[in-house]
Amino acid sequence: ATAVSFGGTPASSFIVDSPTQITAILAVGSSGSVQVITPGGTATRAGFTLITSPEVNITSFTPISGALGETITITGTNFTSASFVSFGGTPATTFTVDSPTQITATLANGSSGTVEVGTPSGSASLIGFIFIPAPTITGFSPIIAASEATVTITGTNFTGTTAVSFGGTNALSFIVTSPTEINAEVANGTSGSIEVTTPGGKATLAGFEFIEGPTILSVSPTSLGANQIATIIGTGFTSTFSVSFGGTEALSFAVVSDSEITAVVGPGASGDVIVTSLGGTASFSGFKFIPAPTISSFNPTSAFEGQIVTIVGTDFLNTSSVHFGDSKAISFDVISNNEIKAVVGSESSGSVMITTLGGAASREGFTFLFSQIALSRSENNPIASEQSEPIFLGTVLTEESLQSDFIISNTGNANLLISNITSSDDAFEIVNFPSSIDPGSSGEFTVQFNDSDVGNFESEIRIENNSSNSPAFVFTVSAERSGVNVIDNETDSVIISNQNVDVGSTILNVDVNKTFNIENLSSNSVIEITSILIDNPVFQITSAPLSIAPLSTEEFTIRLNANTVGRYLAIVLVTTNLNEFSFQVVGEVLPEASTEINVYNVVTPNGDGRHDYLQIENITEYTNNSVSIYNRLGNKVFDINNYNNSSKVFEGLSNNGEELLTGNYYYVIDKGNGDKRITGFLLIKR
Repeated sequence: ATAVSFGGTPASSFIVDSPTQITAILAVGSSGSVQVITPGGTATRAGFTLITSPEVNITSFTPISGALGETITITGTNFTSASFVSFGGTPATTFTVDSPTQITATLANGSSGTVEVGTPSGSASLIGFIFIPAPTITGFSPIIAASEATVTITGTNFTGTTAVSFGGTNALSFIVTSPTEINAEVANGTSGSIEVTTPGGKATLAGFEFIEGPTILSVSPTSLGANQIATIIGTGFTSTFSVSFGGTEALSFAVVSDSEITAVVGPGASGDVIVTSLGGTASFSGFKFIPAPTISSFNPTSAFEGQIVTIVGTDFLNTSSVHFGDSKAISFDVISNNEIKAVVGSESSGSVMITTLGGAASREGFTFLFSQIALSRSENNPIASEQSEPIFLGTVLTEESLQSDFIISNTGNANLLISNITSSDDAFEIVNFPSSIDPGSSGEFTVQFNDSDVGNFESEIRIENNSSNSPAFVFTVSAERSGVNVIDNETDSVIISNQNVDVGSTILNVDVNKTFNIENLSSNSVIEITSILIDNPVFQITSAPLSIAPLSTEEFTIRLNANTVGRYLAIVLVTTNLNEFSFQVVGEVLPEASTEINVYNVVTPNGDGRHDYLQIENITEYTNNSVSIYNRLGNKVFDINNYNNSSKVFEGLSNNGEELLTGNYYYVIDKGNGDKRITGFLLIKR
């Protein structure tokens, strides 16, 4: 349709609702036919009657501005037959004629301009209406924020914004910087949508993430130096990207959990500990930075253990340890922030080092002074202090002395002072020990073995000195005084050197044998028998041993070959690896048997029934005999007549009844028949 008219008057406006319906607004016209003109032709229908009504009029509307869905109240006259209401040319969504003078209309999504009311009799309009469009949000930045952070929101129609919220929580504040931008401060809220409210409506945009800001509850320890680790406890640490101490960034940090950070303190200053995360910044006051110490000097630069060294520098308070080289000081005293007095510990040269809560400082050049003792034999065999095995000095015979030299070496860098060297046994004597030995030098002392008794001896040698390794160097020495006894087995008597020993008498063609024992008095050493020789061929050596074990005896025999009558004499030479020993033997070959006296020259008066008295064989054949005993000084100690090997005997007692001491004595036997007296030596052994 191109035109609609009523009674020849065109309609004010019309709308083709469908091919079968047109809605038209009457203009001021007349009654008559209704005519519709289309490109296809014209159609008319009679019978339309125009009803004339009073003229409609708009005097005001309120509010003068509004947004989609809001209600506007229009006042005026002749509204009873109102058929439409529009705002800026946009029909109202709905309207209600409250009375001939009032209409309430709901705004559609329109535009500003004129408010118009139409009735069958005409329309009325009033300019000045302002349509408030709804806001839109096109974006926001950042999309992640914490409380008090500022988020910039972009979009449209922000003028007149009355509220901004993040995840349903109102912003702390906001500023509309332009119709297309808002800067809003995030409150302590939640994640979700950002919503902007204006008089024109609300706009939302999802995707905002609220992140909790950090808080610091504690810092431990609160006093540290550079490169030391602090533990920070709090909340909201997950997105932390910066930690500082007193304004100096931490050298490094690790977020252990949302509630814990470990951070390495940088070379900074005292002040606040600050943690910065995507959620914001938190601070903790009271951190104290402890500067690292410095050492400018120490005196003396060389010292012994136990000596005091004064260290000068800075920042010595809170010192926890002092070292000399690798060794800890025995003790130290912090005199001031600039001075420490420390007692040198066990041996170690190198740097002096101080450790405080603020770190460590070192200075090279310290020399630990020490004397160090080392001991060896003259043949350079090392000896350890407190070693388990004694040092065997050797074996000597009773008439010999023994000396052994020892070398004391100082392997330290300071003088070794020897205050004393002692022997626990008087059998060993210390001779000529040095009192001081320079570094790298050595000195000798001698241990002399003096005891005259046969046996094995030990002594603890103690070297008192100032060494650091062994101030009381202790070792044990041993020595043996040995001997060889040749014993007449028949009498069990020890033969004295160059003594005459009677092998006895025999008759012609009846050989006589006399056995002897060689006794090894050593408790350690084997005696080697080199030879046993006799210088008269009438006598013969048989069964000569080759060696004798310690504290043992071995036999040999001297045979008198009775081929010719006569009295014979020979010298016996016993040669061992220790010495030579000689004695004489005599023997007689008789044409017939005789009763010769034979003396068993060993007396052991111990009540064992063996050699308890001096046995003189055949003495009873001479009833007028007498026996006298002399000591080695020539004094007669015993004499008796009519010696009979029973009631009248010598039992090791003097004529006064006193016990005679162990040792050698001289006997004289007078047969009482005018024969030559018989003499010889006897041994008392108790």
